[in-house]
Amino acid sequence: MGNVREVFDIKQHPGKYGEPTPLELMAKAMEERFSKLYEKDFIDTYGSNAWGFKTPKGTRFFVNGVYEWNAVFLEYDDGEDGDRVWLDDVDDEEQVFRELLTEVERNDADIN
Repeated sequence: MGNVREVFDIKQHPGKYGEPTPLELMAKAMEERFSKLYEKDFIDTYGSNAWGFKTPKGTRFFVNGVYEWNAVFLEYDDGEDGDRVWLDDVDDEEQVFRELLTEVERNDADIN
């Protein structure tokens, strides 16, 4: 059996390290960018309890990050995690936003 480690996400443990970390700053930047495109919506399903976004087709998601992964990712209102963008490999805000936006658009395209 593999080792199980505790995963701290920034929605559950904001400010875990005192000053905002690069991960927290990136997640905040992504939230600000998504707020210019999509309607804000409170997502309270599956223990999420976070402000997120709703697309015109109904996809509901919020931006999150996990300290141990050093990654920003999307979480959906059904409890599923979306693609992760690891900040160890990327530090360009534009690239992170493009990857997350592409995923949202892909999910929207699947809605009939």
